[in-house]
Amino acid sequence: MCGANLLHWHVTRMLKVAALDELVVAIPNTADNDRIAEYCRRRSWPCWRGPEDDVLARYHGAAVAYQADVVVRTTADCPLIDPGVVAGAINLYQTGEFDYVSNNLERTFPHGLDVEVFSMDALVAAMLQSTDCFEREHVTEWILRHQDNPYRLGNLRYPIEEQPPNYQHILRNARLTVDYPEDYLAITAIFQFWARETRHITTADVVWLLDQVPEIMQLNQQRAIDHAQLLAGHYEPISVEQRDALRQATKDALKG
Repeated sequence: MCGANLLHWHVTRMLKVAALDELVVAIPNTADNDRIAEYCRRRSWPCWRGPEDDVLARYHGAAVAYQADVVVRTTADCPLIDPGVVAGAINLYQTGEFDYVSNNLERTFPHGLDVEVFSMDALVAAMLQSTDCFEREHVTEWILRHQDNPYRLGNLRYPIEEQPPNYQHILRNARLTVDYPEDYLAITAIFQFWARETRHITTADVVWLLDQVPEIMQLNQQRAIDHAQLLAGHYEPISVEQRDALRQATKDALKG
């Protein structure tokens, strides 16, 4: 992807967040992840290895090893993570009003710009008390589900009401994460558009592009719909014919 992989783009953008004391890449301790560990070593990126099937334990191990008192969580399948958005979530957490802050309790940012900030105390409680496989995989689900503590939850919002309707639709529905081939096509198209740009590309830049070339967003739009249906218990996968047609439409749009 424009000469770099997803992890490179994610970490490079996260390193622009001045408020971070340390950035740690947490990966599974399986042999097929050795090359990622070596990739991090060559770039002097701190790397922590933990259980493949217990992501919560992996995060907890990394946090303990690096003596964190606050954890900022992002995922490397989001190469367009915005340092400004991450900094905004950190700033909101630092007001002292919340134990947990994210920007997706209410969806006003595209999926793929997600960030969570939470206390080490909350992470330890989740680590010690969670026995649910879904919670162990998704790290913060125990915090969100166990409001009997209660944890004070904060949500970073994009000023979506100030945007025109077409931008509001993009902000709420665009999919900028990479889980499927369709996602990769969409992200690649975005990076190719900005390939010669040397300045930092922001969320506003990406939203502008998706408005100008809607075919890019259409590439993985069905996957975005699938994700929403999956959360609701209904799932209808995209067909091969739909995927091929959308891929060609995006190529034609970019040529124009």
